[in-house]
Amino acid sequence: MDELQKEDFEDLGNISQVLAGRKEAFAPIIARYEKLMFKIAYNFLGKNAELEDAVQDIFLETYKSLPNFKLGKRFLPWLYSIALNVLRKRYRKVLKIRKIQTTLEQLEQPEPVHPYELVERNAMQHQIRQAVHSLPANLKEIVVLFYMEDLKINEICAILNIGNENVKSRLFRARKKLKNLLTNVQLNFKNGQQ
Repeated sequence: MDELQKEDFEDLGNISQVLAGRKEAFAPIIARYEKLMFKIAYNFLGKNAELEDAVQDIFLETYKSLPNFKLGKRFLPWLYSIALNVLRKRYRKVLKIRKIQTTLEQLEQPEPVHPYELVERNAMQHQIRQAVHSLPANLKEIVVLFYMEDLKINEICAILNIGNENVKSRLFRARKKLKNLLTNVQLNFKNGQQ
């Protein structure tokens, strides 16, 4: 059994009440984790008009799935796993929209933007986010959870239901891919190819 803390017991009490028919007992859970879910949604989806809807979907899916929650376990890793499932679906939708928007923008602006203007407009943080978003889903999840959500390896194991070595391996592969992606971005800027 996972090591439970004070917040875990409060969550378990609220969940027990919800399962007993007191729907209003879910409100403290939302209040406790809403900011955290907005943070992970932002880190996963980027600046997006659908962030609020995504967070609502996370809590709706959590509420519907409460009968499947094992009361002796920690709630937060379980909530993260539901959040990731919801965000994966939303991210696929966002990718389709971005692809359409990019196509439309290319049609509207046939002339390429000067490389120095790109460098000025896009800070390194933007480049890092783009690199993270271009990673395969399984590596992107690890990067978001470890670096952007500041979760520990064992917490990520619980959320993704994978072993410690698997998490470390994915982190290693993600770092390597990010290093290559970001090195290429810097080289392209220096060579005037972006």
